[in-house]
Amino acid sequence: AGAEWYDSGIGFAVPVDRLLQRLDQLQSGTDLASGLMGVSLKSSDLIGPPPEIVNVLARSPADQAGLEPGDVIIRANQVHVQNYAQLKHIVEPLYAGDNLELTVRRNDEELTVRLELTERLEPFAHGFLGILPSEQTAEATAKEAAKADSLDIEANASGKAEASTETETLGVGIRFVYPDSPLANAVQLGDRIVRIADQAVRTADQCQDVINRFAAGDTVEVEWIRSGQTQSVSVNLASLPESVPSEVPLRISTVAADANQDQSSVTEIKIPEEAAECHVLVPASYNGETKFGLLVWIQPPGPVEPHKLQQQWQELANSQQLIVLCPQSAAEERWEPTETAFIKKTVGSVLDGYQIDDDRIVVAGTDAGATMAYLFGFENRSLVKGIAALGAAVPLRQSPPMNEPADRLAFLMVSVSNSPIAARIETDALALRKLRFPVTVLTQPSGDTWDEEPKKSLARWIDSLDRF
Repeated sequence: AGAEWYDSGIGFAVPVDRLLQRLDQLQSGTDLASGLMGVSLKSSDLIGPPPEIVNVLARSPADQAGLEPGDVIIRANQVHVQNYAQLKHIVEPLYAGDNLELTVRRNDEELTVRLELTERLEPFAHGFLGILPSEQTAEATAKEAAKADSLDIEANASGKAEASTETETLGVGIRFVYPDSPLANAVQLGDRIVRIADQAVRTADQCQDVINRFAAGDTVEVEWIRSGQTQSVSVNLASLPESVPSEVPLRISTVAADANQDQSSVTEIKIPEEAAECHVLVPASYNGETKFGLLVWIQPPGPVEPHKLQQQWQELANSQQLIVLCPQSAAEERWEPTETAFIKKTVGSVLDGYQIDDDRIVVAGTDAGATMAYLFGFENRSLVKGIAALGAAVPLRQSPPMNEPADRLAFLMVSVSNSPIAARIETDALALRKLRFPVTVLTQPSGDTWDEEPKKSLARWIDSLDRF
């Protein structure tokens, strides 16, 4: 059934037939490493739907072979595959340097590509233009998309979009331009971005979707409208910034309430078949028309005190347009790793009941709550866009995920001066940066609660996560 080799107390089985196939390589001293092609699949359900590619890592074997998001794998090495389990059975025995033939269905065509698997994939660094988009209400976004569908922006002789009084309202407005960014000397407040990398864009989400296909260092052309005239420039993308802007204009100033007024509400969320409690703080500035950020605040074990939650977050939630969700541990003395499932249910309840910006969903905490924040964020990559932790390092048995093009993730780490764990936090920050994640590191002198300045930085950091 297989040969067992042991090394430092760790056992693993290697089928003899596969071992014999590699005997020459082993005798020559060649190390065998698992082969990687550089794709993410829509579902890892073993007996689920046909394997559909959702991400292709830049400069990976899959990218060089021409595979694209949306391709559905139907054959691997000339064997038909109907689900992830069948694909895994074919690909898993292959090593770096082996060749793999894939046939994919793209729209109504079948394409066959050949690629050589690699031992290591270069971490992906998201590209960055230097823009914070201006906010729109959900209704305005829908109207803009409908208007764009009804208009045909003709291309003139130079390939640029013809600007008109109607098309000036299309595209994406600019709320903030990052200093020293690729677009810092090109665009200005009041401009509307209408095209990126030859793709028409109507919303901020579309801008980010396009930019996420490019890595830092890639060149893209950006087109915008200013005073009825179309302008464009080609720029080299930077990496996502790690510094937090000291001041950023409000998203929609007309919805901001007086932060000093005691108008926010804290209500309890009941999750069926769950005994643990959960509270949500909704600021007075929330009106149901504008999408707010969501801060999942995981406090240390113990009961949630609504009035303290209100005192701690009311002002920043009002000014930065945040809804704060605070789940409670089932036991007063500890958080259990399995409680990430409960936290996800509470997040789902908020997403169902409120207008939430998908690009500004952050999980944060302190000490044991911060450890849970890491666990929840790593388990829910497609949901969480930021992880913030005070006084906690990445859990020792938890490996950070790869940086995925379509699933951006940023980190904010707050270290307490002279803390015994401060060195580990710095080491973790360096390791995450090597994986090309943007990591912001702050320090505060003491304490097991967030000081005011780091807390304000956290709020501005969340506010800037929809940057592109």
